[in-house]
Amino acid sequence: MTDHSNASRSDMLRAMGISEWRLRSYSPGSEPIETLAAELATVSSSPQTARSESENPSASKPSTPGPVLNPPQAQTLELAAAPQVPVERAVASATSWNDLIPLISACAACPRHTDRTRAVVGAGSQSATCLIVGEAPSPADDAAGEPFADQGGVLLTDMLAAIGLDRSQVYITHMTKCMAAEQRPPEAAEVHSCAAHLEAQIALVRPSLILALGLTAGRYLTGTDTDISVTALRGQVHRHASTDTPLVVTYHPRYLLKRPSEKARAWEDLQLAQRTLSGPPE
Repeated sequence: MTDHSNASRSDMLRAMGISEWRLRSYSPGSEPIETLAAELATVSSSPQTARSESENPSASKPSTPGPVLNPPQAQTLELAAAPQVPVERAVASATSWNDLIPLISACAACPRHTDRTRAVVGAGSQSATCLIVGEAPSPADDAAGEPFADQGGVLLTDMLAAIGLDRSQVYITHMTKCMAAEQRPPEAAEVHSCAAHLEAQIALVRPSLILALGLTAGRYLTGTDTDISVTALRGQVHRHASTDTPLVVTYHPRYLLKRPSEKARAWEDLQLAQRTLSGPPE
C-alpha cells in the first residue's frame, strides 16, 4: 500500500467527515491515526440510540454521480427470447471474465432486470487483493455502468484513500447487478438469483480480503440467515464460506451519509481491514 503524508491523510479523514472528532489539542504535525484513536474512545463511550438496522440506503434520493473510474466493462446485451438456463448452471461454465461478463449482462433471472438500463458488473482491478461488495446499483450506477458512481461512491473513494488504497487497486461490485426503480433493497429471492454471479467474481479475483458494505452483502457473505444487524457483524474478521477468504463487514457509504455518527465505527472497520490485508506483524 502507498504511504501518505500526514497532510494528505488528514485531508482524506476530513473528507470522510471524521475531522470533527479531533481532540482540541490536535496540531497539524500530529499523527491523524493516533489522534483519531484517542477520540474514538470518547465517541464510542457516548450513548448511542438503539436501532434495528434495516440499513436501507435506498431511502436517500439519488445524488449527482461522482467521477467514473473506467469505461463500463460490458455493454447491455439483448435478452434472448428463449427461456434462460438457470444462473447456477450457466455460471458454472464460466472460467474467465470473457465468459462471465456476458452472462451477467444478459441475465433476466429476477424482476430487477426490467428496471435496469444495463447490468452493473463491477469495476477496478480484476486481480485485486481487496474485493468490495455493496448492495445493489443506484440509478447513478445504472447510468454510468459503474458501481458506486453516486455520492456514496465519493465517500467510498475517501474511505479507501484513508487506508492507502485507490479505487483502481481494488475490485468493486454489488450483491445484485441490477437496480430497482424504487431503489429498494434486494429481496431474498433476488440475492439468491444473483449469488452465483458474485461467487464467480470472487473465484476469478481471488482476493486476500473481502469488504462487505451494508446489511445485504454482510448477511449473505457471512452466511447469516437471522435478522442480525451490521453492528453485530462488524468489528471482527469473518471467513467467506466457499473460499475461506478473510471478510470484514462495515456500514454502507450511503448509510454513513445519513448517519454520520457511525463514521467513527466505520473507520475502526477500515483499520481492521488494513491490518488484515497487511498480515500479522513480523
